[in-house]
Amino acid sequence: MSRPAALLAAGWALIALAVALAFPPFSGTDEDSHFARAASIGAGTIVGPPAPQGVPGLPAVQRELVAQLSRRVPVPDGLAAPSAACWILDARIPAGCLAETERQARGRRSAVIANGTYNPVPYLPAAAATLVADGPSAADRLARVAGALIPLALLAFAVAALGQGARSRLWLLGPLLAVTPAAFTVIAAVNPSGWEIAGAVAWGAGLLRGTRPGAPAPDWVWGVAAAGGLVLALAKTTGPLWLVLIAGFVLAASEARRLPRRLPRGPALAASAAVLGVISNRAWEAAYGAHTPFATDGLGGALRTGAQQWLHAADELVGAWGYLELQPPAWLVAGWALLAVAAVALAAQRATHRERLTLAAAVVAAAVVPIALYAAVIRPTGFGLQGRYVLPLVALVPLLAGELLARRPDPAAQAHTRLLAPAAALAGALQFGAFYVYARRSAVGTDGATWFVPDAAYIPPGGWFLWLAVAAAGAAAIAGAGLRAGEATPRPPGPEAST
Repeated sequence: MSRPAALLAAGWALIALAVALAFPPFSGTDEDSHFARAASIGAGTIVGPPAPQGVPGLPAVQRELVAQLSRRVPVPDGLAAPSAACWILDARIPAGCLAETERQARGRRSAVIANGTYNPVPYLPAAAATLVADGPSAADRLARVAGALIPLALLAFAVAALGQGARSRLWLLGPLLAVTPAAFTVIAAVNPSGWEIAGAVAWGAGLLRGTRPGAPAPDWVWGVAAAGGLVLALAKTTGPLWLVLIAGFVLAASEARRLPRRLPRGPALAASAAVLGVISNRAWEAAYGAHTPFATDGLGGALRTGAQQWLHAADELVGAWGYLELQPPAWLVAGWALLAVAAVALAAQRATHRERLTLAAAVVAAAVVPIALYAAVIRPTGFGLQGRYVLPLVALVPLLAGELLARRPDPAAQAHTRLLAPAAALAGALQFGAFYVYARRSAVGTDGATWFVPDAAYIPPGGWFLWLAVAAAGAAAIAGAGLRAGEATPRPPGPEAST
């Protein structure tokens, strides 16, 4: 792994660690239910008995879907997840009441969860962690760390694959911008969406490097694609859709005019893992998944509503915390959007005609597919569109832009490569800024002091100074990746590049 790739992966790992251990337990989206699912799996219950009454307090249209997914699961002794209702829905209230709600949850021996039929695979590391933890908060933090290990490993190998044999230092822009601050709010929580996002990045990165013109990719690159495709397909119901769309755009950007009759070993491995994942996904969904109608009635109005939903949810691609009670600040969204637009524009400028068309089509798909997904699939459930649902697809756009830049040598664009270090520094600063915004919300609420540490009502283990320092170190490592990539001179691809 190159120095820039290692620094970027290390920066991501530090950010994820700070989020997992500093943010309040059970503060992630539906994390109390996801934790209960993991803990019950650890106790030996893969799928509990149906709970047709579902979760109380939901509108009728939502109850119909949730009733199909709801299961009653055992709560292992001492691991009853507290309700965080005392603070999660109002960003002005800090998480200081968490200890009291944890005391109130003691003695509970079962729970009804709305994700009781979700595929158990993404919960397995978290489930193992609950077996060795003492108390619900400690168990949730440990489950977060355990559950993040595979997504972080996939991201590290993905960035290593993209940097392998790149002809331009600008390859770093792809992974740098694909993994947004919002990604860490699910990667570092007990939530299968983190697996889906990381799997999509690894699948796309492996395929992009594998189909890069010039020196053939080593087998381990195809292994990255295989692992990413398998995880992506298994993580959530929508995984196979993202898998197929990402593969289609990667093939469109390649120079291949047709697939060979017999795939070489590396591509065959990636294809086999993807097929295995899709078959497993569909088999599980057929047995346990919810059966919702595919809506085609009132399509015009549904598309308009979908467009409104997408405009509202788009900023969640960059920053989305907890139960979405706190919207990301404008400077965070604008800063990340500026970097992404600049990377896409630069890639379009240096790409071939075919590559430019593929990049434009990927941008259009990222804008249109979420609207269609809402209109046809999400709308009948009564729920709204969230950014994390479509981030696996949207992340392809910066990945594809970075790959198109990686195919072009740097000498013709020295001015552009000099911008790499400031771009990485800005991305690192935005990652830290996102962490600080939610740390403040958790510690003192949005009405509290900007410098929240002295007045914190909620204090994580080790104190806020420790985790602010860890997050700052992560941001510095991300900035350092850009600095090292800007200084390095990439080797022209040759026979040695594939070893």
